[in-house]
Amino acid sequence: MKKLIIALPTLIFLLALSSCTSSSQTPVPTTNNVLLTLDTRTTMAGVNVHLEIWPDGAIEYVYESGLRVPTTNNPATKITRNGHLTKDDLNNLLKMVDSCPFDDKGICNADTKIISTDADSVLNVYYSGLTRSITANYQPLFHLFQPPELTDVPEPIRNLFRQLKYLIDNNTTQTNMETIPVK
Repeated sequence: MKKLIIALPTLIFLLALSSCTSSSQTPVPTTNNVLLTLDTRTTMAGVNVHLEIWPDGAIEYVYESGLRVPTTNNPATKITRNGHLTKDDLNNLLKMVDSCPFDDKGICNADTKIISTDADSVLNVYYSGLTRSITANYQPLFHLFQPPELTDVPEPIRNLFRQLKYLIDNNTTQTNMETIPVK
């Protein structure tokens, strides 16, 4: 009985720790029906980006900024954009995903050595019974389009993220802006 009482807190701590680390490593879609998710976190810049695209073409894009050192006078903000893609846009997007250089596990490492950032980005695509993931060490919706050009990123990936940025910019409108309360 004494061993159980001593071991139980340790077991609870280890379970809690494993759930925290696993959830921060692999973004999980909010339901099984999501087609594409993109999550990018950049700690020093205080920016989080979350994108979901659904099989019916619905888009939700959330951009959080000012997270690093928010104050009551300069709070962090959360901007939400929503929109819709056509069936052709979705099909073209999936063709672009198919052209990316995935390994046999469905993973594509699109890291760059040209710039050094603390960004952690994962694009997950779920369709045809497959999960494919593109990981990057930069903010792909922004860094691919600003100097220095990331020439070591494979061109199919560059094209995919250019298309995603274009679709977000041209097929969504801002539906909400709110301040994130300072804790």
